[in-house]
Amino acid sequence: MKMTDTNKFLPWMAASSALNGVFAVLTFGSSVFILFLDELGLDKRQIGAIMSLFPFCGILALFISSGVARLGVKRTFLTFFGLRKFIMLAVLLTPWVLRRGGADWAFYYVAGLMALFALCRAAAETAYYPWSQEIVPAPIRGKFDAIVSLVTTLSLVGTMLVAGKVIGTGADLSRYMILIGVAVGIGLLSVWSAYWIPGGRPVTGTAGDSPHFTGIWDAMRDSNYARYLTGLTFVTLAFSGLITFLPLYARQVLGVPPGWVIRLDISSMLGGLISLYLWGWAADRYGSKPVMVSSLTLMLVLPVGLLCVPRGMALAFVSVLGLVFFWGIGVAGMNVGASRLLNVNLVPPAKRTPYMAVFYAVVGLAGGFGPLAGGWLLVRFKGFAWSYGAVTVDAFGLLFGGFLGLLGIGWILFRNLKTSGEMSIRQFAFQFIQDVWPGSKMP
Repeated sequence: MKMTDTNKFLPWMAASSALNGVFAVLTFGSSVFILFLDELGLDKRQIGAIMSLFPFCGILALFISSGVARLGVKRTFLTFFGLRKFIMLAVLLTPWVLRRGGADWAFYYVAGLMALFALCRAAAETAYYPWSQEIVPAPIRGKFDAIVSLVTTLSLVGTMLVAGKVIGTGADLSRYMILIGVAVGIGLLSVWSAYWIPGGRPVTGTAGDSPHFTGIWDAMRDSNYARYLTGLTFVTLAFSGLITFLPLYARQVLGVPPGWVIRLDISSMLGGLISLYLWGWAADRYGSKPVMVSSLTLMLVLPVGLLCVPRGMALAFVSVLGLVFFWGIGVAGMNVGASRLLNVNLVPPAKRTPYMAVFYAVVGLAGGFGPLAGGWLLVRFKGFAWSYGAVTVDAFGLLFGGFLGLLGIGWILFRNLKTSGEMSIRQFAFQFIQDVWPGSKMP
C-alpha cells in the first residue's frame, strides 16, 4: 500500500479518535466519572482502586501482543473496541444496585464492570499502537497527532459544556446515566469510523515464536528506550494521580458545585486547543525532545500553584482554573512530543508490536499506581494539617508535593535523553522565538 493510499484514510482515524474522545470523557475519562463515583458514596481508596484498573490492565499487552499480531491488529482492535461500549452500557444498572445493596455493592458492581472494560481497552490499545504506526507517515506524525488532538479537543470542549449543564441541573444519579447512555451511542459511531481505516493485517509466524519474545527482550535492553520509559513512568504517575483527585479537591476542599468542577476539564482542554498545532509544528521542525522538555516545564506550574493558592481565598477556584489552563498547554506538548519520539525515533518498524507492548505495559503500570497511591495517601493522612500564614498543607498538599517531585524526576530524565539530529533545549528556545517572532535576535 502506497503512502498516498493511506493518507486519504487519515480523516477516518481522526473522526474515530474524536468520537471515542467524546465517549471517554462522558464515561471513564474525565471529572464526570470521578463525580459519579463520589456520589455513589465511595471513599478515595475505592475511587483510586477503580481508576487504577484502566492503566493496570496494560500489563496484559506483554502476554497478548503476539496473538494480536497473528489475529491482525485491525480485527483485534475493532472487536474489543466495540465490546467495551456494551460493557459500559451495563453501568446504567448502577442506581438499581445501589438501592438494593448500598454503596459497598455498588462499588463491587462498578469495579467488576470496569475490570472487564479495562481488559477490553488493553486488548484494543495493544492493537492500536502498531496499527497507528503503520498508517501514519513518519514525516507528518507530529502534525497529524496535533491535528487529531485539535479536532478531538474541539469536540470535547463542547461535550463538557453540555455535561456541566446536565450535572448542574440535577440532584440524583439519573443525570450521569443520561450522559453514559448518550456516550455509548457516540462510541459505537467511533467503532464504525475505525472500520474504514486500512492496514492491520494478520502477521504470520509471531504467536509463541522466539522472534517476538526476543523483540520484547530487545526493547527492555534498549538503554535509550528504557530511559524514555523511565521518564514517562514518573510523569504518568503524577499525571494519573492529579487528574483523578483534582476534581475531589475542588469539590470537597474548595466547595465547588459539581457542575462547575467540569470547568477544570474544559480549562485544560482549552489550553491544549490553542497550543496543539504549534506543538506539532515545532516537533516536526525542531525535534521531539525539546518539545517534551519545554512542555513538561509548563506542567510543573500546576502542582507548584496548588501548593501556593490559599484555600480560603474567594477566587481560589479561579486561580486553579488558570493553573489547569497552563497544565493543558503542557500536557498537549508532552503528548505530541512523546508520541512522535516513540513512533519516529525509538520504535523500529520491524519490531513495532513487541516494542509497543512494552510501552503500553510500562505506562499502564505507572498509570495504575498513581490513583492507587494517591487514594491511600489521602485516606492515611486525612486528619493531617499544617499552616504557615495563608498557606495550608494537608493531605491534598502532601499529594501535590509528591506529584511535583515525580514530574521533576521525569524532567531530568527527559533532559538527559539521547537523540540524534535534534536541537538542544537552548537552541530550540532561541530558534523557536526567532521563527515565531522574526524580529527577535539570538544572543
